[in-house]
Amino acid sequence: MVAGLDEGEVLEERSDATPNATVVVRQILADGTSIEAVWAWLSRSRRTKLVTVYFLDAE
Repeated sequence: MVAGLDEGEVLEERSDATPNATVVVRQILADGTSIEAVWAWLSRSRRTKLVTVYFLDAE
């Protein structure tokens, strides 16, 4: 992914999700495709992990 979390648009924060808090972010791929990505916060390792990606329909 080209745009990182810094450049993405946060759509939803799920701080109470289990087993890890997650955030849904709209991001742009290198080819310009708009996606929604679900990222999890792994508190033990203090890292993020990509959970899944949804490709949005072209408008």
